[in-house]
Amino acid sequence: MEGSALTNEGYHALRLKIYNSSRMVIYSDVHEIIGETHQSENIEAAIGGELRSETTLLDIREESQGTDVDPEALEVYVPLTYGGDDVIGVAEIYLPYGPVKEAIADDVATMYAALAGALLLFYVLMFRLVSGASRRLLGQSQELRKSADRNEYLARHDALTSLPNRALLTEPLGRCVIDARRHGNDVGVLLLDLDRFKEVNDTLGHETGDALLCQVAARIASELREMDTVARLGGDEFVILLPRIDNVHAATVAAQRVLDALHRPFFVDGIDLAVEASIGISCYPEHGEDQGSLLQHADVAMYVAKEARGTYSVYDAGSDTSSLSRTTLLNELRRALDQGELELYYQPRTRMCDGKVRSVEALVRWHHHTRGLVLPDEFVPVAEQTGLISTLTTYVIAAALAQVRVWLDEGRDLSVSVNLSARNLMDPALPDLVASLLAKSGVDASRLEVEVTETSAMTDPVRAVAVLGGLAGLGVAVAVDDYGTGYSSLSYLRSLPIGTLKIDRSFVTRMLHDEGNAVIVSSTIELAHNLGLTVVAEGVEDEATYDVLAALGCHVAQGFYLGRPVPSAVLTQLLDQVPTEDTTELGSEPVTVVG
Repeated sequence: MEGSALTNEGYHALRLKIYNSSRMVIYSDVHEIIGETHQSENIEAAIGGELRSETTLLDIREESQGTDVDPEALEVYVPLTYGGDDVIGVAEIYLPYGPVKEAIADDVATMYAALAGALLLFYVLMFRLVSGASRRLLGQSQELRKSADRNEYLARHDALTSLPNRALLTEPLGRCVIDARRHGNDVGVLLLDLDRFKEVNDTLGHETGDALLCQVAARIASELREMDTVARLGGDEFVILLPRIDNVHAATVAAQRVLDALHRPFFVDGIDLAVEASIGISCYPEHGEDQGSLLQHADVAMYVAKEARGTYSVYDAGSDTSSLSRTTLLNELRRALDQGELELYYQPRTRMCDGKVRSVEALVRWHHHTRGLVLPDEFVPVAEQTGLISTLTTYVIAAALAQVRVWLDEGRDLSVSVNLSARNLMDPALPDLVASLLAKSGVDASRLEVEVTETSAMTDPVRAVAVLGGLAGLGVAVAVDDYGTGYSSLSYLRSLPIGTLKIDRSFVTRMLHDEGNAVIVSSTIELAHNLGLTVVAEGVEDEATYDVLAALGCHVAQGFYLGRPVPSAVLTQLLDQVPTEDTTELGSEPVTVVG
């Protein structure tokens, strides 16, 4: 075999050596090395039964004989066995590496081609995925931007008229004051309030009132200069900002022009409506040098104008004493809420069928640090006018529920009634607020009753029905307070989710001496019976009145004869002193009258 390549099925062996188990060459195509003993790691591994291979370069001696052999070869060590697993020798074979390299190159090329195709497909899919996601993200981003812009617009503009609101008004007003200070001109602030607008809402409905407000806003704007600003503060109140005017007279001329325009009839839903307005005027620098004072003084002047109706009034410091007092009271009320100067008093209500007290009315009192006890008739209207009524109502309901929780834990079966104002009935968030306060106190909704007057329920009937319906949906009881003093229709009262009518004290206190009042009381009690309502008589101040009411079938009595409004601790003591089977003498030794 020397000088020639071994062939086997097209594969040419370049060299062949065979070793016995003693590592001696017993066969080789190079005869000179037969009988030699060779040692290598590969031979030892093969003796141990392991197949080994590696690439090597051959010293080709056949070139002189014209044989063209690639010197790069694959050296393979193959264990030789006979009749079993015992290795008896090793075959060292040198194969051409060219075909192997070509096969590997072909496989690598195929693998690269497949990988390139897969990567191309991956890139295409990723491009489509990213492109689609980018388009969606871009669309979402644009929608979020539009939504943010829309929310910002709504936060700074009136939703009904699209006019700037109070938040947006402060910016141009501040700039106008700065500009006027720099250039020495005046700035006019006109606060406009529609007269008797409530009558439109009450008679024609909320939608007609809203349509009228939109027309009023447009007509006001049409009478102003391009640089002027008109804003809606809420309800039927508008503010007109007049920058760069020469003097107060210029502001009065603009005010009269607006009033004249509003005197022309408005055509709404097929109806001609006449509108009047009152305007209060303040000017920088004569009536104030900052935004707050200008708006406040315009408000003072507007109330002066409303006394005459349909005209304007320029701010006069001499007429501002009541406003100053009101502003001072408002600031002190905010501090009182923060510092706990308010306290709830409770007046018992006696169930006339058995003389037991099962409910109380919560009445807020203010222990002023210098003025002493301030009654709600003085500070509640101020709270209503400024929006602080929401904070005050939250405090009253939370405190009342907390006290009921204490009484229940003491084993006392009591519920509580609290009063709501007209502004509360305009607040669509009130039911959710009450729900959270009930949950926090752990008091069942059936132990809370809200009282509303006929007048407050008629301020905006549609919203009042919605808010009271939300409260009734929670299980809160609803009572109409001071029944008989308002002008609501029976059909409207039936639209409210009421369970109780409270007869006003003005009728009850005089029923024994005035036949007309006696008829009103007896008729109201009969009406309540027919409608399935509970009837409560306020102002029961003597035993004779109590006995007559009982004979007429009145369900519950409340008044000084039965108990005056007192702090919770005092009421608890009084309840402990009266036998549980008869409490009609509760408060027979009344405490100082405070409500």
